[in-house]
Amino acid sequence: MRTTCNIFLLLCLFACTQGNKNKEKDIKTYTVAWENISSPEVFFADIDTAYFIPLETNDSSQIGEISQLNVSDKLVLSDRKTQSILQFSLDGHFLSAHKAIGNGPGEYVRIDGMYIDKNKNHILVLDAIQNKVLTYDANFKFIEEKHTPVPFGAMAFSMIEDSTFVYEEGIGTVKSDLKYCLFVQPPNGETRHFLPFEKTMSIHFSPRQSLYHVDDALVFVPTYNDTIYNVFEDRVEPRMRIDFGEQWVDEAFVYNQALGKDPMLFMQKLADQNFIYFFNLMENRTHIYMDFYYKGEAYVSVIDKKDNSNTLVKFRDPDAQMKPLASHGDYFVFPLAQSEFARIADSNNYTFAGKARWWK
Repeated sequence: MRTTCNIFLLLCLFACTQGNKNKEKDIKTYTVAWENISSPEVFFADIDTAYFIPLETNDSSQIGEISQLNVSDKLVLSDRKTQSILQFSLDGHFLSAHKAIGNGPGEYVRIDGMYIDKNKNHILVLDAIQNKVLTYDANFKFIEEKHTPVPFGAMAFSMIEDSTFVYEEGIGTVKSDLKYCLFVQPPNGETRHFLPFEKTMSIHFSPRQSLYHVDDALVFVPTYNDTIYNVFEDRVEPRMRIDFGEQWVDEAFVYNQALGKDPMLFMQKLADQNFIYFFNLMENRTHIYMDFYYKGEAYVSVIDKKDNSNTLVKFRDPDAQMKPLASHGDYFVFPLAQSEFARIADSNNYTFAGKARWWK
């Protein structure tokens, strides 16, 4: 039976235009417009085009919680609750699913990352518990696995086109063997280390997608850092800087070791601080999309990369904050539950300026 328990929303924001690729040496600063906060109605009214993709769900394709997503000629997602990988066509038709929990070859304990190698049509899965990356073909036939160079398990991983693996280390210690944010592992050569930690973190809130691709670039979003980086096999270069003004992270708080010993107290005090937290950033070809919290309230900031214009939106209900998991061309891709879809599709609440239709 075909149902629509999960829906993807693809949004092209503030007019779809084909922007120029960022050059490696062009480092821009984008300023968040705190002086002009918009309502969700204005945000949705400015959206150029929206597509809805209902996913076919049956006994083989039940989805608990989508944690990662890849969009190309199909939709590939990982499910945090079932520890499964599912594939759908671009019109939402269910194709296949894979679940291989265990300790043996071709098996994983937990899916901590997923990457689609489009050149080889392979699906790669990071298991940080067993400290390995597993490779499957498009039909989930096991090919190989390799251990990661990260001592205590990577927080995230991705690849550069020449089969170079990139891992994020999330411990945040300044000890000599663990002090780097990124481990870059070429196919033939020694692992390189980049971006050393300057301080030991109290509590670590890694961005939802700390490594993502846009155009031909692999981009890294560090924790507690307002600079975003391009990652190459032999170097890491600043890509852009986000200026939040006085609302940027207070290092005295987040690196407070005494406070970090009590995670519950840390969380209680976090919403009272005068800085943003739970910061996430995603790009497509034309726009930068950021979602974060400030003083217990949810915000989204959208920046047009062509003219640097900025829209800042505060959501009345923190649960209504839009959170993309991927980009696809000029679009951002959001996973939606049925209740979220009903809220957005209700024309009495939100109206799209451009087209809103089912994907075909």
